[in-house]
Amino acid sequence: MNRILFMLAALASSALPVSAQAQTLALLEPDGELADAVRTALEPWGTEVRIVPATEARGAARGAAAAETTGAVVVCWIEGAELWIYDARTGSAIARPVTPPPHDAAAAASVALSLKTWLRRTAIDPAHSPPVARERPAAQPAAPAAASPEPMLVVGLRIGPRLWATSPDLAELRAGLTGALFFLDDHLGVGLELSSGLGVGFDAPTGRGRWVETALALTVELRADPLRWLDLGIRLGASAGLGWLGANLRQPDRGAEVARFLPALLADVSVGLWPTDRVRLAVAVGVDGFLLRQRYRVRGEPLLDVAPAAPRASLVVELVP
Repeated sequence: MNRILFMLAALASSALPVSAQAQTLALLEPDGELADAVRTALEPWGTEVRIVPATEARGAARGAAAAETTGAVVVCWIEGAELWIYDARTGSAIARPVTPPPHDAAAAASVALSLKTWLRRTAIDPAHSPPVARERPAAQPAAPAAASPEPMLVVGLRIGPRLWATSPDLAELRAGLTGALFFLDDHLGVGLELSSGLGVGFDAPTGRGRWVETALALTVELRADPLRWLDLGIRLGASAGLGWLGANLRQPDRGAEVARFLPALLADVSVGLWPTDRVRLAVAVGVDGFLLRQRYRVRGEPLLDVAPAAPRASLVVELVP
């Protein structure tokens, strides 16, 4: 069981940005389980973990003293029911509530993942580290549960063509606003996407006009990061859409508007690059599948057909606020 937990910690640590690599981390007097978990999570990705004795000082002063004597870039230790992280480059420290020692394998793995995530997002980023920023620990229950890394909020923009959604076969430029929360050390995301497009113009023997679809989708995404700066994602979702058609009919000679409900499923895969730990640039390809076949007719003659499935491609820009 211990080996499995340590392997999970090592897998999740693949999301460490470049800034968290190739540095020395001093861990002050951890118990055996915690020392093993932190080493398993960080050392495969270029962070040297040194186990050193703690000083008599408390709070940020303890980290400063350890950094001076060891030359470590980051110093971490458990003080009561708090995990402290000291950044020697900025002289800043943060503290967050965790399960107090002694740690079993599950609690140690959780603290190690929490430490890795905190290093990635806050502690080594001077722009997000106040001189001393402490989180007040919640009231400790009789048997406190292991702390989990906080979910990561990601907001983004997707833009690109959707092909062959209608007959006559035409392409449409679409854009989508996305927001998602990522869990399990940023490998599982649950989010929403609001998308629409410029619409598809058509000119048929029965009339001419434009068809536009707007949709709100609930999505689930899995991501793996084989390299520190590269990830691969697969996203599935279901959407509720509204299709609107406006046309000038030829026979009879008049205008017409029709709005219809368009439920759909979506799937796509993406390849993403992280130029920084807060920006993701990606290319995604996928398909939209409409659950209800849409056919527009004028006195039985075809005006416009919506295909049951339409491939699409997108450029993706995502930000971690």
